[in-house]
Amino acid sequence: MAVEATIAERAWGEAFGRAMWAVAGCFARREARATAAELVVGLLLEVDARNCWTLAQVLGHPGPRRLQHLLSRARFDHERARREIACLVIDELAGQSVVLVADETGDAKSSTDCVGAGRRYSGAIGGVGLCQASVHLAVVPPKPFHSRQWKGFLLSSSGFVGRPRSRAQQQGAVPGRIS
Repeated sequence: MAVEATIAERAWGEAFGRAMWAVAGCFARREARATAAELVVGLLLEVDARNCWTLAQVLGHPGPRRLQHLLSRARFDHERARREIACLVIDELAGQSVVLVADETGDAKSSTDCVGAGRRYSGAIGGVGLCQASVHLAVVPPKPFHSRQWKGFLLSSSGFVGRPRSRAQQQGAVPGRIS
């Protein structure tokens, strides 16, 4: 059992290294790149709440300033990072017999202060309302022993998605483009 855990840990480390290498050029400074790697590790840890304070504490930072700086002020090419990670996933899955399962869900929100919160259709709330939509992707092999998951947010059309072309896109139910 310990050997399997060691092999899985090594495989995870190699995959994480490839992902961070793929997005390395998206950061203006190496400090931001290092903090981003720490943030991703922190987000994957089992903690009760995931905010800058709790993640900083778990990661051994004296306070949340580094993580807050990364999220609010650090220079970072988000679109390029998204493209690089998409290419990395395609390369990793090429030639494998897997199924990519996508699930979108919406969580009701009380204000637009949350990232990606906006008025959109959500089956979870039974109609159009203020919610935050998240998309979960899982890679499932033919004989699943585990799945690799990715979670992302669909940002409202007033945020980062291009100008809506349809009524569903205007309500935020459908992203401006999928690539």
